[in-house]
Amino acid sequence: MKEVVIAIIVFVILSLLYAVPVMIMWNCVIPDVCGFSKINYEQALCLTVLVKLLFDNVGGKDKE
Repeated sequence: MKEVVIAIIVFVILSLLYAVPVMIMWNCVIPDVCGFSKINYEQALCLTVLVKLLFDNVGGKDKE
């Protein structure tokens, strides 16, 4: 049970480390440049996951 709690805490901290900068940069740049609306934390987290899934192995290099 202790390992599950630690894993959840680590996941939340890593999510904050990735999603908050994406949200801040999006909200500072994109609405003024492209006219899109601002995003919230959940949307930034989903956008981060989507970009990771789409562009993780760009260039064809294998992870070994």
